[in-house]
Amino acid sequence: MNNLLIKGGTVVTSRGNFNGDVLIQGGKIQALGEEIKVSDIPIIDASDRLVLPGIIDAHVQLECAYKETVMTDDFATGTKAAAAGGVTTIIDFADQEQSRTPLEELEQRMAIADAKVNVDYSLHLGVTNIKGEQLAQLEEAVWGHKIGSFKLYMAYRNRGRLVDEGQIYAIMREAARLGAVVGVHAENEPLIDNLLENLVREGKTGVPYFASSRPDLAEQMSITIAGQLAEATGATLYIHHLSTAAGLEAVRDARRRGVPVYAETCPQYLVLTDDVYQQSEGCLYVMNPPLRGAKDREALWEGVIKGEIQVIGTDHCSYTRAQKGRSKDFRNIPAGIPGIETLLPVMYSEGVATGKIDLSNLVELLALNPAQIFGLYPQKGDIQVGADGDVVLFDPRVKWAFTAENLHMNVDYSPFSKLNITGRVDKTILRGTVIYEEGRWCGQENCGRFVPAQVASAGVKLD
Repeated sequence: MNNLLIKGGTVVTSRGNFNGDVLIQGGKIQALGEEIKVSDIPIIDASDRLVLPGIIDAHVQLECAYKETVMTDDFATGTKAAAAGGVTTIIDFADQEQSRTPLEELEQRMAIADAKVNVDYSLHLGVTNIKGEQLAQLEEAVWGHKIGSFKLYMAYRNRGRLVDEGQIYAIMREAARLGAVVGVHAENEPLIDNLLENLVREGKTGVPYFASSRPDLAEQMSITIAGQLAEATGATLYIHHLSTAAGLEAVRDARRRGVPVYAETCPQYLVLTDDVYQQSEGCLYVMNPPLRGAKDREALWEGVIKGEIQVIGTDHCSYTRAQKGRSKDFRNIPAGIPGIETLLPVMYSEGVATGKIDLSNLVELLALNPAQIFGLYPQKGDIQVGADGDVVLFDPRVKWAFTAENLHMNVDYSPFSKLNITGRVDKTILRGTVIYEEGRWCGQENCGRFVPAQVASAGVKLD
């Protein structure tokens, strides 16, 4: 069933909100308005509900491993959890292994996802090796496989992902020619290496010292360098998981010089602070980059409110308490936290319900902007005629807290369990079909599809 009439809700679009109906036929939105009347189509009563566009989580990692530790969510379980949180499209990563070419990595990752996904998806191509003729493969990735973005790591030498400034320059030049976005993991590896060496020598490898090994300066330096390279090449730059006030200022500096640079942050950097590393279960919060102080959190909120940060994604990485707690040495703790299911509830509760942002801002940050930046718009990202019928019915009245029992991610904790949450997903609709309803998955298995990026249509206006 991909025909539905959603009646009587508060419909939230990029153009404003209205009380009315949404008609979906053949998986596409056909009409918006008040008192739409059709026959022989199932009707969903959306009274007292917000009717939101399907959420796009632009930073997801499923079916991956951190060193020898395998994540617990694969593409099947992770995308069901996504649906439970109102996420109808994810953008995951195809991070090139040194032994494979970019196209080999991309095609292998797509084959794995295609066999399992339960929501729609796209991919960032993580380029780590451009020796020989591999740089030329980026054209086929963009124009042939319809990938709209590359991911470059300015860290992780020991994992074979680090690309140096010369490689970044070459890739950015090619990306600018192709119209693709270049995203970066912005942490300065030489600085981190030096600080880590000092901490190891002093015997300070416990979790309480973790944040000091990857300071705000590491992020600021890398964003500054990436901005300079983007300026020199004409590339469009995207900063993944921005975490510091200093990093945000580096983004502002690049924009003042005319560099088209988008910034993404994550709920954890807007809600949590680095004092958790002093707690008994501080290992649960080890992530790269680390959590920061209250002043950084406030600066990021200011950036969100002013529109200086365009996207909020989760950087979802699923590990259990046992996996996170195997070592007392932060170097051996798998980095990352789960969040794909809690993105919308956390941002509604901490953003909209507190008055920091309004519903239009919420939709821009979680749907419209990622769709436009990564070339998925107008198919995704907004409730408008002609778009896919991806819709979330959200009850803003529910008060609750996250527990392992009431969430669907394949983990046994939530980093946000101490929050009092306002608002909960009631139904998630993918291309006109209800796939999640009142606490349970109800869609067909493997109902997700790859969404081709249209790079010529990509972009969001930057102030």
